[in-house]
Amino acid sequence: MTRLLVLAGGFGTRLRSAVTDVPKPLAPVAGRPYLHYLDESWTAQGVSDITFLLHYEAEMMKAFVKKQKKEGPLRGCSVDVVVEPTPMGTGGAIAYAVRQLGIEGDFLVANADTWLGNGIRAVASTATPAMATIEVGDVSRYGNVDVYKGRVQGFRE
Repeated sequence: MTRLLVLAGGFGTRLRSAVTDVPKPLAPVAGRPYLHYLDESWTAQGVSDITFLLHYEAEMMKAFVKKQKKEGPLRGCSVDVVVEPTPMGTGGAIAYAVRQLGIEGDFLVANADTWLGNGIRAVASTATPAMATIEVGDVSRYGNVDVYKGRVQGFRE
């Protein structure tokens, strides 16, 4: 399967009032960091090459990733970590990682705070370029992807 880049460097400002001591991907859910469940899901779908894109609380995130690689669901996976020197936003973080690692060809991108179910497998089996979206009733919190006849026309905050 194609390489997965995981966006895990944001400040998590919307969740900060509820989870003050860890970055958002490490927020506890049923006794484990949320990212643990994502790692399990991704590897169950065949992902074996993962790069975590970090900035906020990078050292804490790196320690968690190292533990996941040693004794968690990332055992047997190729795992990289890229730390942005300054916050670069979604596109900037991806471009920085591509440059730093010399990535060529296809790759997938997922957020470290978003459950995709079987989405990784579905997107990986789609001709590139491809993007998975979901339809929600109220897009005011997240923004909107304008799609016409199966093609992205634009993005609106």
